[in-house]
Amino acid sequence: MVLCRAKIWDRRSKVKKILVFVVVLAVALSSCFIISAPGNNTAKAVVPLQWTQVNNGFADGQHGVSSLAIDPTDTEVVYAAKNFDGVYRTTSGGSLWIQMISGLTEPIVRSLAVDPTNTQVVYAGTSEYVFKSTNGGSLWIRMNNGLVNKNVSCLAIDPTNTQVIYAGTTNGGSGTWILKSTNGGGLWTPIVNGFTNSMVYSLAIYPGNTQVIYAATNIGVFKSTNGGGLWGLTTLTLASTHTYFRSVAIDPSNGQVFYAGAEDGYVYKSIDGGDSWIQSGVTTGTPDILALVIDPTNTQVIYAGASSSSSSNGGVFRSTNGGSSWSPAGLAVPYINCLAMDATNSHVIYAGTDYNGVYKSGATSSGTELLLAASWNLVSVAYPLPVASIPGL
Repeated sequence: MVLCRAKIWDRRSKVKKILVFVVVLAVALSSCFIISAPGNNTAKAVVPLQWTQVNNGFADGQHGVSSLAIDPTDTEVVYAAKNFDGVYRTTSGGSLWIQMISGLTEPIVRSLAVDPTNTQVVYAGTSEYVFKSTNGGSLWIRMNNGLVNKNVSCLAIDPTNTQVIYAGTTNGGSGTWILKSTNGGGLWTPIVNGFTNSMVYSLAIYPGNTQVIYAATNIGVFKSTNGGGLWGLTTLTLASTHTYFRSVAIDPSNGQVFYAGAEDGYVYKSIDGGDSWIQSGVTTGTPDILALVIDPTNTQVIYAGASSSSSSNGGVFRSTNGGSSWSPAGLAVPYINCLAMDATNSHVIYAGTDYNGVYKSGATSSGTELLLAASWNLVSVAYPLPVASIPGL
């Protein structure tokens, strides 16, 4: 009888220990589980950036760099538009720049665009016309049929039909503030249906549906959903925000999500195509947010170029949470006019300035990158008491 009771007690003790072990093991394993989460949650650690001035070959560092464009098929090839100096090209990622002005009779270049399907085709918007090169900038031809004296501040090429090009201007006159070409710049037609006369500073085409276009202007952000055939003013307006909008960028994974940089130091974000918006301050003061780029590998990461007379307010800033907050990205110079991101390596960004030429970023040697599978989130990082420390186990 005593032996029987002893056996029962011994079994209960063993069962209790096993239960404790199972509970502890479950907690331990929870620190390793990665659980699927809805939405686009691709995790990519943001690494520190180190900036280097890359001005070798520029005739005059004092002339502002107004636009930058990277060849999408060979990202060592970059074009830079310089006020009064025309267009420069590097084929070595900025190590050496060469002036490319043959045929470019107008030296004040405001905007650049590279044809993504034939990268030998490059467009340059100047203070009067659009010029086109079919040999990588070696020779430029003026494309002024329907477009004269317009100060072309921005260019956008339809990636699905590169014969379609949009040109935004800041002195259009007679309603011709945006013009469209459907034959590679051979003829330009004004877009006036629903577009109120205003200075156009930036254009963005949604790659998933190139009929969706946004335009940042001095009276607000306009939107077209039919390739510029009809425009409507979103709720981001001068009347509602009391500021001009100088830059616009579309989330490449969602055409309803876009960001607009303004002259009040804020970036405005809409997740419903412009029906509503939130704002977040990039830095102290009220710098002009002249440039925005979105990391295509992690669209929660956005870079903003701020232009201000104060070096503490100007520079490149970064958000890692979809524009909710911003922090310095390592480059603090007063006047950032434009940004261009390497589509194959989002750590490589070029920044064009007013007085310091071009800077190029790269990940610092101490930076490490962590890649997790798309749509997965780490839900626990706690590590429990080691199993071996539990008495009897």
